[in-house]
Amino acid sequence: MAPKRNPQHQQDVRNEESVNEWAELRRTLLAMQENIQATITTSIQELAETVLNHREQHRQQQSSQGSDEESVDSRVNPFARDQQRRQRVGDRGFDRGDRNWESSFKVEIPEFHGGARGDELLDWLVAVDEAMEFKHVPEDRKVALVATKFRGRAASWWMQLKSTRSRT
Repeated sequence: MAPKRNPQHQQDVRNEESVNEWAELRRTLLAMQENIQATITTSIQELAETVLNHREQHRQQQSSQGSDEESVDSRVNPFARDQQRRQRVGDRGFDRGDRNWESSFKVEIPEFHGGARGDELLDWLVAVDEAMEFKHVPEDRKVALVATKFRGRAASWWMQLKSTRSRT
């Protein structure tokens, strides 16, 4: 008959195996972490060297092609050549992109009904001013645009004012 194994002994053996497995996993993870850190450090150094070499080549090309002024601009601002090109072209593309950005927002002037409370009028004036500033409304069109938002008593007042001015 085979000797009976002690359950406590079996549990201790399993625990020891588990501890050994965890220790090995920890060593493996630490080694992987060190490898990753070394790889990242090497990659960053190579990238920095590449950028510095590219900058030096770019400076040499500019000094052989362009004037000293352009070279100074490029050292101060790496996008100086783009700015100079846009200025020569007239910023047509840049303006178009800027207008596209603005046109993607729906900004409406709120209606005004001619309330007797002063704070309502002030709030409305602030909202109108902000909307017109955002949309860059020309001075000669502001009155006509605002007049389209008058309702009720405000619309009556505006009609009366226009008719009075046309008579004089």
